[in-house]
Amino acid sequence: GVLYGLPKKSGEYTLTVSVSDVYNNMASKSFNIQVLDINKQDKITLQDAVRLIKHISTVQNNIDFKQKFLFEVEYFNNSWGRSHSGIYIDNKGNVCQYNIFDYEVPSIYWSKKQYYTDEELSNKYAQKNQNTKVISKNQLLNYYNLIQDASKGQYSGPTSHCCDSGIVSYVAFKYNSDYELYYP
Repeated sequence: GVLYGLPKKSGEYTLTVSVSDVYNNMASKSFNIQVLDINKQDKITLQDAVRLIKHISTVQNNIDFKQKFLFEVEYFNNSWGRSHSGIYIDNKGNVCQYNIFDYEVPSIYWSKKQYYTDEELSNKYAQKNQNTKVISKNQLLNYYNLIQDASKGQYSGPTSHCCDSGIVSYVAFKYNSDYELYYP
């Protein structure tokens, strides 16, 4: 982040940290900070600068974006009975398993669409949901920031497998906050 308008005098200040993700979804958080000492050149001291940076890091790591679901790995097999399961990672770093027992034909939870609503994904992931682990916010942000670049790349062609071994898909969702839609 970039700091603008650093304080020129000692005193209490309200600092607002604004962060945008790669899709320009904005989030911000404000906090009060006490600036203890301004030196003779009207510059903030190193001690206060370090405190400021620590506060900013803490705030940035606790900001939640509107996008709830970031990644999904899904397995679907319709041979010899139906099997539909997967994992997803949410915006808090929770890695969750889901297992769907949906015997509708066609399945209401397995469809390759151009976009999904929050309600559709929430309903899908609520099926036999189990939280397996949590990844760190830094690790999550590192992967999340790769989505935009990955979306500009080429798709690999389909590969052939045993015809009744099912389908595995790997998805990183792009989120449109204006329409609240997820694009795989």
